[in-house]
Amino acid sequence: MRNVIVLEKAAEDLEIGREFYDASESGIGSYFVESLVSDIESLAQLHGIHPIREGFHRMLQAAFLLASTTMKVM
Repeated sequence: MRNVIVLEKAAEDLEIGREFYDASESGIGSYFVESLVSDIESLAQLHGIHPIREGFHRMLQAAFLLASTTMKVM
């Protein structure tokens, strides 16, 4: 299993996303963050199967339209 580093910019993006979705409907922001945290945790087990963009493994999030290249698997 590998370590996954979530960069500060990615953490900020998660908070912005939470606020955006909570403004639409209460509770959806938490679901957004929980979904992404689950995906981030899966990177520790599935490392190396995602394409590399700008030096980082890139994984598209299925439930929300989001692509992040601000996480690195070490």
